Amino acid sequence: MSVFSPARVPAVVFGLCLFWGGVLAAFFWTTGFNFLFLLPWIAAILVGAWVAQVRSDEVRKAALSKLRYSKQALPVSHSEAFRNEAWGVVSSLGPVPLHQLPLQRLQSYTFDDLKAHCPVELQQGDLFERLIGPHLGQTARQRHGQHLAVFDALACVMLHPHCLPTPAGVDMHGGRSLLTHTLLVFALMAQRVYSYIYMPGHGRLAIDINFKLDPLDPLIPIVAMTHDLGKIRKMVCPEGSGRLILLPGHDSQAARDMAQVLELWAPEIDPEDRRIVLTLLAYYGRVADMPVRKMKAGERPVVTSDRMHALVGLLAECDRLASAIELGAAYQFDAPAVTIEVQAPVEEVVEPVNLFHSLAKFFVMAMPVNARSPVRSVGFKRKDPDFSKNRDVVIIDELEFVKAFAAFLGKPELSAREGKSSALTKLVLELLDERGFLFRFDEGSGVALRPATSCLYKIAFRNADAPPDAEPTLVLSSAFLVDVTEWPNMAKLQGYPNCLSVPSFAGFRLGRQPGAVRRSAHDVIAAQSLGSVENGAGAEAVGVDVTRLVTSKRSKPANPARQIQKIGRALFAKTIGVAASDEAALAVVGADTFFEGIGIKIEAYERLPEALQQVGILQIKKSVRNPDAHVVHLSRSVYDKFMVPTMAPQGLI
Repeated sequence: MSVFSPARVPAVVFGLCLFWGGVLAAFFWTTGFNFLFLLPWIAAILVGAWVAQVRSDEVRKAALSKLRYSKQALPVSHSEAFRNEAWGVVSSLGPVPLHQLPLQRLQSYTFDDLKAHCPVELQQGDLFERLIGPHLGQTARQRHGQHLAVFDALACVMLHPHCLPTPAGVDMHGGRSLLTHTLLVFALMAQRVYSYIYMPGHGRLAIDINFKLDPLDPLIPIVAMTHDLGKIRKMVCPEGSGRLILLPGHDSQAARDMAQVLELWAPEIDPEDRRIVLTLLAYYGRVADMPVRKMKAGERPVVTSDRMHALVGLLAECDRLASAIELGAAYQFDAPAVTIEVQAPVEEVVEPVNLFHSLAKFFVMAMPVNARSPVRSVGFKRKDPDFSKNRDVVIIDELEFVKAFAAFLGKPELSAREGKSSALTKLVLELLDERGFLFRFDEGSGVALRPATSCLYKIAFRNADAPPDAEPTLVLSSAFLVDVTEWPNMAKLQGYPNCLSVPSFAGFRLGRQPGAVRRSAHDVIAAQSLGSVENGAGAEAVGVDVTRLVTSKRSKPANPARQIQKIGRALFAKTIGVAASDEAALAVVGADTFFEGIGIKIEAYERLPEALQQVGILQIKKSVRNPDAHVVHLSRSVYDKFMVPTMAPQGLI
């Protein structure tokens, strides 16, 4: 293996400098020699040699890391320097290329086995059979027997004891299993295929814009069962961490696992069907990268298959809708399928993991930072001890960000605002806060922690040589700050120089935090979104007060679906605990503060208000053991889907 010796780097740089110095002197030296020129010339040579040395070391280190150079004590020319061993297999260069065995599966299954894991939304009467039956019944098996053999193989995989406990995700799926989530997506596809309108996205042209999916297309059950198949291998719990994480690449892993299903390669299955399934799975997480037909320069790309793009569009729509339903959004399976609009807020139908990845791509690839006219900057990089506490911070112009990021996502409708509020901004702030990348200004020890959705500030910019009381050259009326110091893959932003103007804090867009009210960030966020935030006694509001915002004409009434989602998340995360249960109800004791924080007034009611019945509360009464606390009875039909299976005490308090 030939490796460029680091010792040669300074010599090469020095030699090149001498060579080009001689060339320049020969052609452009027309006056007497100035010896003062030697100092910057020598300095440039030394700096160039140092930079070349550092960069060469970085490139060399990255190359050796990819080849798993683990024996640092050995020279790279040694035969054992790149030796790696895993599970008894030895590789002399690079990682061990292990072959993955097919996923384990049962020998057979029955329809009742699937029905046992049916989502609660489909347990009313024969709803599950009516939606799923036409795709799996006797008539379908006579027409598409081999396709259903593939479905049967996938069902046996999902039902195997090794795969059955796999959760549908880390969050945003209400704690459901992968099989239950998959069956919900299958049922939604079976229902919504009749009204689905095919429209290829990402600037692609359709071969036939009037193409319509066959409502009994044999690939619908297959793609529904396999769209998250890769999570079986990619959902892991690192030793000692105690929490699940989803490794990247579960879409392509699903395609690899699907390729190992022998039934897919039966001669009775059309090769085009096989290509559609494997391509759809491989590109499900990045549909914009799907292959297109060969085209000439300047022509718009044309899809390779209308059927494939119609299937992936229907699948993506139903997958997002299933996630919203699992978090408490209302949906009527018996009603005609309509376009997803009002059933859930914007925050609930955007998959957070995908949104976070899109946000990272936008920051690195598309967001103008420290830009000059005619391009309007969305971000301004700053790192100094006074403003950012020596952290790498990017100041985001929130008003410009919403428009630019919505356009980047291909969803300009998300840029809509109601007054000062933007649903997209709120979700982004919550995502950044969850991952520790949201920068907050210190408001003092006597002030409650500002919730993520309120971390919008006024930032003033002044010239570097201007006095502090000078008129600012630019004022951002709404901005949030992103701390990229420890954010992986943000080396580009970390390396940006400071913006030319000096930023300074100029105020809070949504008012100062009250000091007398002590709430967790989660409670305040929920209360704000439900219009129930109150100022503490004696708290002095500065600027725009939150109370005025939530009591203004623009404020929204409490959304029962949103309240159900908050309660469900708390049950799943065990923020509130179930003290006892029976077949009809779950009893929660001593969680008065939590319920008050999301806008539910807790007191003993003789007749329960209709607003509480809408969020699945059956009864509220005082606790016998602790008269200061209350017992809230939650309907199992509403909240059982959020519960992690445990041995709960039987019998209500």
